[in-house]
Amino acid sequence: MSTLLLGALLAGAMLAPAEGEPPELTPSERILGRDWDPKPPPPPTIWGLAGAGSWTACEAVDRDARAQLPVAKSTRERSARVAIKIRTTWIGRADACPHAPSVLVLAAHYELTRPRPMPTYSAPDEEFDALAKELRADHTHVRARLRAALAEARRRREPPPPMTYLLMAQLEVAAGDPEAAHEALASAWHHGQVDLRQLELVAGVQALLAGQLERSLQLANRVRARSQGGQLRAAGYLLALSYDRAGAPEVAQRILQSLRTQRLGGGESIIEVLLPMHERLYLTALEHRASGNIADSLRFFAVYLARPEPEAPDRKTAERHVRELQAGRES
Repeated sequence: MSTLLLGALLAGAMLAPAEGEPPELTPSERILGRDWDPKPPPPPTIWGLAGAGSWTACEAVDRDARAQLPVAKSTRERSARVAIKIRTTWIGRADACPHAPSVLVLAAHYELTRPRPMPTYSAPDEEFDALAKELRADHTHVRARLRAALAEARRRREPPPPMTYLLMAQLEVAAGDPEAAHEALASAWHHGQVDLRQLELVAGVQALLAGQLERSLQLANRVRARSQGGQLRAAGYLLALSYDRAGAPEVAQRILQSLRTQRLGGGESIIEVLLPMHERLYLTALEHRASGNIADSLRFFAVYLARPEPEAPDRKTAERHVRELQAGRES
């Protein structure tokens, strides 16, 4: 036997514990004790299961989403079947790629602009309550998507995807929070990623909710003078609401009568996406009054007054409308 092999055997014999002695502690046992029971490793994440290929695919989808964001529109201009397919596709991609910021923002856009029809005037109160609950849940979900997109953009040390802060402002006015909407509008202006008319329209709704009627009128008039299509109609509705709240209901009625080519209620128009539910109820009641539908108008004013959100001055204005409608029906 060679000297080298003999030395190795002797060293192993010297290091081995004597018979009856416990084995030497491992490093983890020395630190944590022999009774320490290590936790099993966590299950693999979606990225670990999918491998690098899915990450590459998500990055490609994110680039596609980022290119679409500056020109993204709601699906109201498409057929119902196509609209559902587009919305479902991007929501599915956002669920599959939770770390793709532009995908998250585009999915939030389609979720936020999804039509949410208003119940008819003959619907029971429970249907209006159910819509309010659905809207709150949807707003919470969209807010989570947008915040996740902002967090991922910060982690990557990249600017936020286009439209992120504009969508956040749209979300907050729809949720009835003018202060949060103002903060998001300031961020959208700072990043300069949006069309000025879009920004001014959302700012006009924010001003209306904040009780800044003069600013709301100015912004609505600016958008109305420089827009067409859906934005033009939205500015007209905002102008009517602002004039009504400012004490000029006759002007508001004339504006609404000029907009009667397309009725509210389907949840597809820009103004219905932007307004919180109680303001949608108020505007719907005003529109029915302008159309001469007294019973419908009274019903929507009643549902509006039953909501907890309206503030005292707005309640008084609605109650004045109710008195006038009742007097007109009795005469």
